[in-house]
Amino acid sequence: IDFGADRKAMKLSIKNAIEPHLGTFDVCILACTHYPLVKNWFEEALGESVKIFDPATAVAERAQHYFLDEVGTGQVTFILSKSSEQFSNYVSSLFPELHYKTEVL
Repeated sequence: IDFGADRKAMKLSIKNAIEPHLGTFDVCILACTHYPLVKNWFEEALGESVKIFDPATAVAERAQHYFLDEVGTGQVTFILSKSSEQFSNYVSSLFPELHYKTEVL
């Protein structure tokens, strides 16, 4: 995911990373911000016996709770360590009508 591999390569990478460890754990925590984007591939590789915890939902709910009354600009900003065409294309495919800006730190 980080290096811009195509979907087939990413799916195979997840499968290859998980397969040798199947049966040794019963919970998988998606502990990286972009793993929820490919959660279905984790589910496929893990099978039904492994529960998946996606912390993104909890973080979003907590942020909504804290900032519900805050007044925002309505502008979506992605803060990145490095800009890439792949990122822009992926965001456009997920949210075709989203107007956003990026900041590179």
